[in-house]
Amino acid sequence: MVYDAFSADHMSLHGYPRETTPNISRLAEKAVVYHNHYAAGHWTYPGTASLLTGVHSWTHRGFTLDTELRPAFKQDNLFGYFSDYTTSVYTHN
Repeated sequence: MVYDAFSADHMSLHGYPRETTPNISRLAEKAVVYHNHYAAGHWTYPGTASLLTGVHSWTHRGFTLDTELRPAFKQDNLFGYFSDYTTSVYTHN
């Protein structure tokens, strides 16, 4: 799962006093939880591209919506390691 604009200071998993994310807290009991994360970008496109490619944005070159990733990273990304995967999207604004 990838969540954009999730704030740790409003998640019960990270000490928020109200139970705001009970399902994520249950998942975290069986998962690796990162307590120190450094963003690879200051907005969705470069940050998510870095997460999926494993390189900094100056390497994949995905800075703005009118720029594309370098061709090598269009194929060489996290999904290339799995022969079968499912993609789903949920957006809320």
